Amino acid sequence: MVHVKVLYLLRYYPCLSETFVRDEVRALEARGVDITIASLGSRADGRLVPADARPAATVWPIPRRGLDRLRPWRTVSAGEQFLRSCQRPKDAARLPWVRARVAAGAFDRVHVHFAGEAAELAHALWLDLQVPYTVTVHAVDLFRPRPSLATVLRHAEAVITISEHHHRHLADRGLPAHVVRCGPELRRWASLPPPPPGPVRALLVARDVPKKGIDTLLSAWPPGDAHAHLHLISDHRGPLPERCTRAPLAPPVVVQQAMAECNVVVLPCRIAEDGDRDGVPMVLMEAV
Repeated sequence: MVHVKVLYLLRYYPCLSETFVRDEVRALEARGVDITIASLGSRADGRLVPADARPAATVWPIPRRGLDRLRPWRTVSAGEQFLRSCQRPKDAARLPWVRARVAAGAFDRVHVHFAGEAAELAHALWLDLQVPYTVTVHAVDLFRPRPSLATVLRHAEAVITISEHHHRHLADRGLPAHVVRCGPELRRWASLPPPPPGPVRALLVARDVPKKGIDTLLSAWPPGDAHAHLHLISDHRGPLPERCTRAPLAPPVVVQQAMAECNVVVLPCRIAEDGDRDGVPMVLMEAV
């Protein structure tokens, strides 16, 4: 077996909602791929990720460092010049630290999910160290793009996306890509018996961000309808209409139990004003 060392360069890790990243890393580890995760930051919901769902990979938090203030005389590399053109100084200053770790680790390649800050950093590493990188493009990074998007994707060894729709969008812009679909790990989502008879129980599982359309659903929910009940698993904090309940964001085992107790899973996704949108929401695939 060929030993391959891959650096997964991520904007957030751990992150409760990005189950597809964790499942992908675990599957690669099972095939003998040596993976290290480098994270530009974390989200509060990461603490809800169960220990048995986390990959075995070493995790590097990437600090922001004002190295230019400490060593203003040093030569600025091509990668740093690129980052300075598209990131804030305190973000661009991460590169020397990451470059040193990548060089010491002798990685064969870098992989990135979402073509944002982490993908820009991967491109900068390629400019300085010639380590090839690949990028998985989802939705927010494609339809609310950064000015660097075309440069980052054109120089990637391969671009991967999650749907034929996104593949056509990239092709129309002269950016070749491969479709690799994300989905739930089916062994963790066994078939469940139907819920008991009674009022219709609807379930929404989502972060409270504009693209999820939670406000639209709540405004449309029929007030006082004794034949319907809506339950939210969300960080939403606004008022709720009658016959609606709410629980905080929760790990997959809690979501699975809630799905077993409902008749329908709802998610009124929309295109947000800033262009943000969903690709293929994992929660809908889990419900199916």
